[in-house]
Amino acid sequence: MIMKPMMYLVVGAVFVVAIFYSYIQRFCSKNAANVIVVGGVTLLLFVGIPLMMAPNQYTDLSDIKEAEVLNVTSAGGVDIRISRKNLWIRSIGADTPRRGGVGSESEKQFLEARNFAIELLQGKKIWISMDTDFEDKGAINGYIWLEKPDNESDEEIRSKMYNARLILSGNAKASFSEGSRYNQLFKNYEEEAKSKKIGIWR
Repeated sequence: MIMKPMMYLVVGAVFVVAIFYSYIQRFCSKNAANVIVVGGVTLLLFVGIPLMMAPNQYTDLSDIKEAEVLNVTSAGGVDIRISRKNLWIRSIGADTPRRGGVGSESEKQFLEARNFAIELLQGKKIWISMDTDFEDKGAINGYIWLEKPDNESDEEIRSKMYNARLILSGNAKASFSEGSRYNQLFKNYEEEAKSKKIGIWR
């Protein structure tokens, strides 16, 4: 069984506390040692662990890859050339309109979203970041950046990430993606678009 990072953290913390407790008993009374250890554990649980689990606004983006857009098939997915391979990438976290019947409201939303995508992406150089390197039959899920980001601050994401721009413009709903560090941020962007009554929220 593979231990997850949080399990390593907890096991390591327990180990350190046990060693620390046995050490300070040499210099303090048992009651004083208990107070010190309880205080340390409380600090770890309520301050240390939440800080370590908090989203990092400046995650390392050194693994980001440059790519070229070959064709915009829809707002939710484009054909790209990356690392000498032709792949199709789905813009994870952004649920774009499906094409409905001719003249239907869903078709209008689909075409509006696709035109938005064409304007931003067609023939452009982009950058790709992913939560995992999983590839399935020439398709990947990832985040499309219109410019290479300096960090993952809200300002950078709003201005440079295509997935976020789709949601902010009302051309997509935020969709939950397992393990994505942008889930809450995308949900906030959806609420923002709703309040402006733009795109699919009109």
